[in-house]
Amino acid sequence: MKSTKIFVAAFALCALCSTALANTTSYWSQAGVAQFYKGKFTGTALTDTGLITLGVKMEQTFSTPEPNLWAAAYDNKGDLWAGSGNKAILYRIRSGKGEGEEVAILPGSGISSIVVDRNNNVYAAVFPGGSIYVVRPGARAAVFAQIPASFVWDMKFAPSGDLYCVTGMPAAAYRINPSGIFKNLYVSSTERHFLSMFMDGDKFIYTGTSPNGLVLRVNIEAAEKGYAPPPEVSAPRMTTPRPSSDDAAQEDEFQPEPSMPVSPDGAGFAETAVERAPDPRVSVLIDMVEDEAYRLLPWKDGSFLIAANSEQSPQSPSAQQRRPGRVEPLSFMLPPKVPQSGQQLPLNPARVYLADPSGQSRVILEIPDPFILSMLPAGGDRVLIGSGNDGRFYNLDMKKETATLQELQASQILAIVGEGPKLRFVTGNPGAVFAPTGLMNDLGEFLSSVNDASTPAVYGNLDAVAFTPKGSALEFKTRTGNTPDPTDGTWSEWSAKEGRWPFRISSPPGRYVQYGATLLPTTDGQSPELREVKVFYLTANQPPRISSINVTPAPQSRRPTAPPSRTGAATTPPQMPSASAAASPGAAPASAAAAAAAVQQRAAIAPASTETNLIVGSIAASNDISVRWSASDPDQDSLRYSLQFRSLPDGQWTVLEKEFFESEYRWSTESVPDGRYEVKVIASDIESNTAERALSHEAITDPFIIDHTRPTIIISDLKKEGALHRVSGSATDNFSAISSIEYSVNDLKWRMVFPKDGLLDSMREEFSFSFDAPEGDGPHTLIVRARDFVGNTGSVSKSFK
Repeated sequence: MKSTKIFVAAFALCALCSTALANTTSYWSQAGVAQFYKGKFTGTALTDTGLITLGVKMEQTFSTPEPNLWAAAYDNKGDLWAGSGNKAILYRIRSGKGEGEEVAILPGSGISSIVVDRNNNVYAAVFPGGSIYVVRPGARAAVFAQIPASFVWDMKFAPSGDLYCVTGMPAAAYRINPSGIFKNLYVSSTERHFLSMFMDGDKFIYTGTSPNGLVLRVNIEAAEKGYAPPPEVSAPRMTTPRPSSDDAAQEDEFQPEPSMPVSPDGAGFAETAVERAPDPRVSVLIDMVEDEAYRLLPWKDGSFLIAANSEQSPQSPSAQQRRPGRVEPLSFMLPPKVPQSGQQLPLNPARVYLADPSGQSRVILEIPDPFILSMLPAGGDRVLIGSGNDGRFYNLDMKKETATLQELQASQILAIVGEGPKLRFVTGNPGAVFAPTGLMNDLGEFLSSVNDASTPAVYGNLDAVAFTPKGSALEFKTRTGNTPDPTDGTWSEWSAKEGRWPFRISSPPGRYVQYGATLLPTTDGQSPELREVKVFYLTANQPPRISSINVTPAPQSRRPTAPPSRTGAATTPPQMPSASAAASPGAAPASAAAAAAAVQQRAAIAPASTETNLIVGSIAASNDISVRWSASDPDQDSLRYSLQFRSLPDGQWTVLEKEFFESEYRWSTESVPDGRYEVKVIASDIESNTAERALSHEAITDPFIIDHTRPTIIISDLKKEGALHRVSGSATDNFSAISSIEYSVNDLKWRMVFPKDGLLDSMREEFSFSFDAPEGDGPHTLIVRARDFVGNTGSVSKSFK
């Protein structure tokens, strides 16, 4: 038999919401267990094949002001006994009357287990404190036994008439004789709770544990003989921590054994501990992946069922030790944890396993509910399973491998007792008792989960796939809003119900939508069957976004190749003027030359990359420039671009390209006059929308310079002063600052020159320098060249003797 899975691991299936890659009509689809499960069932049921049908009519037969009815059992007269919390009140609900009476208010916070013996004596275990009370026919409640534990989780009578129980804090198993005298059969040193039990005659106790999710088998005969452990063998291991601060109230009642040292802060630490010899009293049948084996249920041919639950809060780095700090088992009904804004607590599936006496087990049911809280054989091959926290119960047919789901008007199904007409579901929040009537509901509703369209949307048709027998009815209604909570008062009212589909949704536009389905049977009890629902919508178009834009020199189609360097040789940067040159007559002051040296070196060294060479407000000296941008569209629409440019400060925008589909544009500026310019890129989603719906976004580059003109150099004076020649002049550019000045005499070996002020920072720089008189009578040639920050180079020559 393969596993029946109500839970589907991938909740976000691709069929859940089909959205086009562009801003076109989309639809939200709900079909199958994984999607329908998220909704709310009132009088309806969900089959394992993913059909929504009318469910069995449930009647509330008893209620109490207490929030929980933890335990229940029938006595020999057919009266139902139930125990509550937050007050430990023992109720008796008379057979056939449905009237409940308070039999006893016991000292404690709740009643965790109820059993009835062959003499119709009713036993109720109270927590905390381990007290077991007995109500004998015609007598008041009295203490029967005081077990040294905080919780007595489960009790069962053996054929011998002795009462057996399992406890929490500490996790232990006890036998209690008819006089109330108990014997400790086994205490675990690693577990905190033995949560449930069943007995194999007078031979074995089977119990499930927390927090390590074990299934143990306790040998009663060996336990009755007692156990004297052999000498302990030292071995390194991780010791068990003492209870955390949350356990302070129970610390006196849970102490590790003497062989379990703890650190001063209560945490376990690795040291030389003891390795115990096998204990004949107990064996571990199953070590589950879940944190607790919450319920055990004997089945057929020696097999049994295990309801296993997992911790739902985020795990700590030491989660592999699986020792939660809380003193109660994780399925104990505590106030729900409220996640911080933007967070969601993880949801681990609860599972039902089928196990045999050898410990072989496999999953037969997996559901997304956080907890399985109760199980009961329902005749034949059926098992009823109660869960929390949505009050859902499952009717599992283990032979046919099918299961139906139905909800009660309660949060937790804490116990299921009885059979046939006496079948009862005992619940928490509210504390009530429900009875199936055996009839189909004459009205049922399904309320879907809320769909988020991501932006406000206009809704089209609702369509469905369903089977409606003649005389039955299936009606739909919708509502919309712009918040995820449909109960906050801001959503639209429910639309009028529609019994024919597809139909046009009349709810107003909104980001979120929800639908409801009402099911009505035929007069002879046939139910409609809803298989799939689709809601079509069109979201409001969202504009594209240009996130970045920049202008850089376009890469050259061919670059000169640098000569190969010697192996191991480093590139030598241009040298600064020597101290002697700086001190020569007419040279710039030493301080000015030193200040200019760094600027001159930076301007002269070739850049490592375009980015490091980029000067604010300029581009490289090239006829081609590259305009690059990054753009996206939240609707994943295809984008079309147009480009324009203008001169500053007051030029008009001129079209470069009307229709462009790449994110980089190469612009040849050969015919564009020198000046300061901007480029504007406009991104439009017109390719995926009509003209009326299309939206656009534009971005403008930082101002940049187009400069095709070379600097102008004027040599205003060249004269001989002794053994030197002194030169004076200026370099001027119309748009860019001068970045370097150099000269050569006869040999084209270029030498740096500093401006008079020592800084290359303006479009006009005056210079003055001297050089040694060349050999020979001449004539000689002096060449002075200047480069602007864009890269344009101008030069002038002068002959002299």
